[in-house]
Amino acid sequence: MKLNLICILFLSQFIFGQNHLEPAKNYFDLYDYQYEYYGKVKSLLLNGLDDRPKIRLLVFPSFSKEYIFQIENDENSTEYYNIIVKEPTEGSIWGITEGNPDFNINVTTYTSKLKKEDYTLLYQLIYPAIIKTKFRTDNSSGLDGTTYLLSIWDSGIKSSKTWSPRNPNLKELIFILETVADKARKNKEISFSKDFKQTITILTQKLNKKLTHQEIEFLLNFNKRILQIKEDYRSIIISSDLENFYEQLDRIHDEIQTLVIENGIYYSQIDDLLNLEARYLFNDLDTEEELNEVELEKYRERIKNDNPIFKLKEIYKSGL
Repeated sequence: MKLNLICILFLSQFIFGQNHLEPAKNYFDLYDYQYEYYGKVKSLLLNGLDDRPKIRLLVFPSFSKEYIFQIENDENSTEYYNIIVKEPTEGSIWGITEGNPDFNINVTTYTSKLKKEDYTLLYQLIYPAIIKTKFRTDNSSGLDGTTYLLSIWDSGIKSSKTWSPRNPNLKELIFILETVADKARKNKEISFSKDFKQTITILTQKLNKKLTHQEIEFLLNFNKRILQIKEDYRSIIISSDLENFYEQLDRIHDEIQTLVIENGIYYSQIDDLLNLEARYLFNDLDTEEELNEVELEKYRERIKNDNPIFKLKEIYKSGL
């Protein structure tokens, strides 16, 4: 029964991990101002484009131009696909229309061609990232950054989004797409280099990676240790810090899980992550206002000398 509970807890965290694309909002989730803004974006940037894009990337930066990058079928060729990049000419749609909703906005359009074999590489890269879309389970969000809305056509539009991704694989995915969009702005035909193809292939393999029995067992045991540490330190962490402490442990769990899922069990990388978290785990904890300076110092010293991440690493180094 205990093992079943551990499996359920692990699988719930596996399913709802945070280093991935997230579902895009639908029409009925939008606030009024978003409806008006996205309506302008659609009328300006999507107007005239195929409503069944093979690949589409909509980019919404905080302080620069929005743009759309889209790959479509070429009706006159079986060897090439069409690439279209559209962006406002003068500046961002948000910035121009804020306080002046009726301002006439000009749009610059770039067109290019992409070989079928290169398109196939891109599609095979993007497909698993979208198919593995998951909801976030934390409350973190950002204001200044860039939102990327990524779509493919697969028996209908499938869309996901990410905001200024920190995860290395998602960062590389966005970098690849932005690189192709930038090439399309400058060239009437694009041909991927050998190195660029290799970059895409390696990232595709990471996104398609399946867990081995050893990796699943490792993650189950790691999850078990996280749960034990939460219980062991319940009486050590003062009440106002406990929730923050749990959140930080969950973040460590997610980072280790992502590392294993994407790269396998590379112990040196996991060591590095645990060492980093051990240094910063308690830096941001709040404290009870009624603790005087002496009590507070004793509390901090106790936590420092009895760091749960050091304990976790001792268990981890012994093979979990």
